[in-house]
Amino acid sequence: MQALRAGAATVRKTLEAAREVLPAELAPHLWAANFVDGEVSLLFESAAWATRARYAAEEWREPLARALGETVGSVKVKVRPRS
Repeated sequence: MQALRAGAATVRKTLEAAREVLPAELAPHLWAANFVDGEVSLLFESAAWATRARYAAEEWREPLARALGETVGSVKVKVRPRS
């Protein structure tokens, strides 16, 4: 149970950090984020918003690392419609 709580806390912290770093126009369309093994995964609600995000994803690597207090090796942008 403790591992589940820790995972949920990581997801919450990563989502909050990503929403701070992303431009105001993209942040509302980001609905989930996670940080595992140095990789931040950002899940957007549609391909249109994800495509916009992919162009700038590398620019967010360092700001995300600072916000998370971790080393971020890569930022992956994915599409997963809200269900």
